[in-house]
Amino acid sequence: MYLLRLMMQTGPLCTSLSPAVNENVLQKVNRIVRANVFSANLLAWVEAAVASGEFLRFAPDLQNELLDTLCELAGAGAELSARAQRLYNTITKSLMSVNK
Repeated sequence: MYLLRLMMQTGPLCTSLSPAVNENVLQKVNRIVRANVFSANLLAWVEAAVASGEFLRFAPDLQNELLDTLCELAGAGAELSARAQRLYNTITKSLMSVNK
C-alpha cells in the first residue's frame, strides 16, 4: 500500500532508482496491474523506463512479463488499449534492434 501511495505522489522515477529497485518496483506493480487495479500507473512507469532506456537493462524475464501485461491491457478500455499497444510496439522494435 505504501508503494502505491508513493508512486501516486512521485510518478515514474526510473532514472532516479537503481536497476534492481526499478525491477523490484515494476514486478510488484505488474502483479497489482494483473489484478486490474493499477493499469494507468504501470503504463506511465513502463513508458518512462522505455523513454530513459532503462527498460532494455531489465532482466529478460521482467521484460517478457511486462510485455505480456501490455498485451492484456491492449484489450482493455479504449484509452488504455491504444496506449498499451503503442508501448508494446515501441518495446518490441527496441528489443529487435538490440538483439540483431
